[in-house]
Amino acid sequence: MTFSIAGAFLLAAAGLVAGFTPAAAPDPVVLAVLLAAYTIAARIEFEVGPGSAVPTQLVLVPALFLLSPVLVPPIVAAGYILSGLPEYVSGRRHPDRMFVALASSWHPLGPAVVLTLTGSRGPVWAAVPVYAGALGAQFALDTANAIVREWLGFGVPLRRLLGALAWVFIVDTLLAPAGLLAAFASRERQ
Repeated sequence: MTFSIAGAFLLAAAGLVAGFTPAAAPDPVVLAVLLAAYTIAARIEFEVGPGSAVPTQLVLVPALFLLSPVLVPPIVAAGYILSGLPEYVSGRRHPDRMFVALASSWHPLGPAVVLTLTGSRGPVWAAVPVYAGALGAQFALDTANAIVREWLGFGVPLRRLLGALAWVFIVDTLLAPAGLLAAFASRERQ
């Protein structure tokens, strides 16, 4: 199941990039900094409710504005894979677990599609409702992915799964404004 979901993610991310080719190449320094920051944030895990969360929202939100949104899903996937690199190299984690990282990378596709289709050139305060919609799209894809992988694939009870996701969404909702403020601050310095 994980391999199929990872493959579907790669197809969806590639289709998004192919369908909405960025007008300009990203600044390689900005790209490298965001990738490094996402990689580090993905390694920070803390318990919340019955599960755990990572503070990647602090990097995801600014990335959606500092890069073309269609480039963000591949950056997120690369960040997740790189975050496990120490474990892959040391042999503590099998390299096949990279597919789990890819399968867990669906959430930025929702915001990338929303921001791309609305032509959002932000951040601007007037577009906060669009950003709320982008966050909702993130949660929708994350929920759909979790239901397919965990409930259908592994038989995790839906009630337990949705309870854990609710905590993750609370954390992401609380971190999203800080990410948006970082995006505003970054834009002002460009």
